[in-house]
Amino acid sequence: MSKPPPKTPPVFSQHIGSVVPVKHDTIGLPPRRSFKRKPLHSAYDEPSDYEKNHDISRASSVQGETSLWYASNGVQTKQLKQLRAGKLRIQAECDLHGLTLSAAEQTLGEFIHRCQQQHYRVVSVIHGKGSRSEDNIPALKNLINQLLREWKAVLAFCSAMPKDGGTGTVYVLLKATQENSL
Repeated sequence: MSKPPPKTPPVFSQHIGSVVPVKHDTIGLPPRRSFKRKPLHSAYDEPSDYEKNHDISRASSVQGETSLWYASNGVQTKQLKQLRAGKLRIQAECDLHGLTLSAAEQTLGEFIHRCQQQHYRVVSVIHGKGSRSEDNIPALKNLINQLLREWKAVLAFCSAMPKDGGTGTVYVLLKATQENSL
């Protein structure tokens, strides 16, 4: 046998006033807003196994005005925000304009290695937007996008602020120790 509900204390009733029983047991909630999460990593998909095994160029994946953005796991959000806002002091710069892809790869590799030896944490790489290339595909930008993702020395990178070169330049955050190589 069930117990009758307890009587409402008189003090409570005085403060609440008249009460009307609810005719339904659902509450009308406002519609849920959907949020798009910003990816921790780049907005670009990782290459497929086929692309990795057959050295397929990803040149069509990045255009001249496309902003680049990549972060490996474990990078602090505050550091990423500062990097993207151009608030971290750039300690060295590498300009790859006019180089062939193989010369740019070698130059960039040597530059990153030297920067790590000198314990630099934030550097900038100027690659250009490819606006003067025959097919308007920024070959150097695509190469940089691919290489920096693969090298263990690189924690994060993103397109620079307009004052520093915009989408023709990337800020690069390097690992603190020189033990980690390319």
